[in-house]
Amino acid sequence: MTLVYPGLDLERFRALPPSHAARTRLGLSGEMPVVLYVGFSTPRKGVEYLAQAIHAMPPVQLLMVGKWEAGYRERFEAALGDARARTILAGYVPENDLPWYYAAADVLVLPTLLEGVGFPLIEAMAAGTCVVASSLDGYHNVATDDVDALLPPPGDVDALVGALQRALGDPELRRRLTAAGERRADDFSMAALADRYAEIYRGLASPGVRRRRNQATSACRDLMPRGTPVFTPPRPTNLSESLRVVNIRISSTSPMMEFTALLLLLPRLVYQLPPRFSPRSPPTLFAENCELA
Repeated sequence: MTLVYPGLDLERFRALPPSHAARTRLGLSGEMPVVLYVGFSTPRKGVEYLAQAIHAMPPVQLLMVGKWEAGYRERFEAALGDARARTILAGYVPENDLPWYYAAADVLVLPTLLEGVGFPLIEAMAAGTCVVASSLDGYHNVATDDVDALLPPPGDVDALVGALQRALGDPELRRRLTAAGERRADDFSMAALADRYAEIYRGLASPGVRRRRNQATSACRDLMPRGTPVFTPPRPTNLSESLRVVNIRISSTSPMMEFTALLLLLPRLVYQLPPRFSPRSPPTLFAENCELA
């Protein structure tokens, strides 16, 4: 099994506007540090712990980006206490506007209790924004504590306060973490994703892999009762018929998701192309009902 991480369009986070211009545009004060959160806020995201941490810290501005689970925003605001006056709830922000928020922030905070890789983590690294995120397996796949981010334990308000104060109070630490983070973010670019898939496909096409695959197929057929028919789909005669046979529907509006889907389906499409597109013989295996919603 080969693990392939998602790829993101990171170029839009590389050339950010100046911090003071971003803060002016977003209505933020230039005097207090800015802590940014990006994500869909639910109890799983741990933002109640963030509210308690902000309430316990010296004054900072908290900028919350993203939608809310019904009824959860009220719980978050109650936990903020008097820090509510220094909190901006921006709600949903279009993708093209996100770089302004990363540019305005001193620190991105992700107090999540359960998460996978986490796109905001990678985006902040690419943008050169210091990251404080929960010490979770998903985040450890991207960041290393005290190397390119600070990773306090999830659900620990005191540890979260300590990590935020450390990052905000030490400019040299922020510079070191963000420099390493920008380098690490390159591993999650679309170019890096394409390189990984190309490497995998080259490996699958190697004689040794083909031989083992054929051996495995023969072994499976030996286990089947004698006379069991093996279904071979009809050979398409044109590209439109190929797509109908494979039955693919991509309904995502995200170019990154469409690109990833096509990469995943490419080996299967090759088997389904009509003769003038591919010299392969009729397949015995094909993609069926592949859908990206």
